[in-house]
Amino acid sequence: LVIGRKNWLHSTSLEGARTSGIILSVYKTAELNGLNPVKYLEFLFDKIPNLPVLSAETLDQLLPWNKDVQQHFSRN
Repeated sequence: LVIGRKNWLHSTSLEGARTSGIILSVYKTAELNGLNPVKYLEFLFDKIPNLPVLSAETLDQLLPWNKDVQQHFSRN
């Protein structure tokens, strides 16, 4: 808890802390996969709410290790 205390400073609810944790996890996963994490998150925030159906297959196409995602959001 001591390590995370600074990161959780602005979480005023359990739901807010949970949401922050999810976003930070996705950010770091994108970063570790060589993506521009800000551009990748912007893409997800735009794309996911507009999907007609959230299937496993659809979500697989949005994951940071997907080849199309790698090509589009690579830091290189």
